Amino acid sequence: MAHGPVTLFDALVSMEVGSRFESLGDSELDLLVRYHEVCCGLGSSTFFSQPIRFSVKAAPEESYERLDHAGRDPLRSMTMDFRQLWMKKEPARFHAILGLLRQRVASQTTLADSTKAILDLLGRRHRDERNVGLMRHVWADDPMGPPIREFTAEQVINDWLYGGAFHFDADAASRVAAWSPVAYEWSLVKAIKGIAVVCWELDVLVGAIVEDQRPTALAA
Repeated sequence: MAHGPVTLFDALVSMEVGSRFESLGDSELDLLVRYHEVCCGLGSSTFFSQPIRFSVKAAPEESYERLDHAGRDPLRSMTMDFRQLWMKKEPARFHAILGLLRQRVASQTTLADSTKAILDLLGRRHRDERNVGLMRHVWADDPMGPPIREFTAEQVINDWLYGGAFHFDADAASRVAAWSPVAYEWSLVKAIKGIAVVCWELDVLVGAIVEDQRPTALAA
């Protein structure tokens, strides 16, 4: 028997979705299946299955920043799945699927308001994770005071994607190059992981809807 507070993930897993959503068309279900497949690929990636450790030492005799993870190739491979949930032109991106589900909430039931509230909560959680401050430019004479500029998770991810990893934009590349490579990569991993968690939460609903309306798609 499980003990402790019920998490949002637990609540989503236990939710019965059949009466909460209208029947979706084939093209809409195709999108849900694609989203579910990408989320599964992201969750089973070698990168997330291996430990991730960031260590720093600052001492007169030795100073270093060290980031240990599955490797650069697994990081890039994992990001190929993540970017399908992230980038604006991707058909199975998080916000496209969230919007589709909101349009298909069964409005003539007593559960409509609570279903929309759950979807809105997931939207806010995604927004909050995008806005998490991860990196700062600080004043030399007041490093603990208000920063000159703060870089959010969304900015860190976009600069990395467009700074040469998948696309090249000179401004994005220069912003990435201005940081310690180790510190930037650590911020990138934290940003992706925080947002991926919300994508997986939405996928609990997506998988349940697909299982209810097109069970053969999940048979494998």
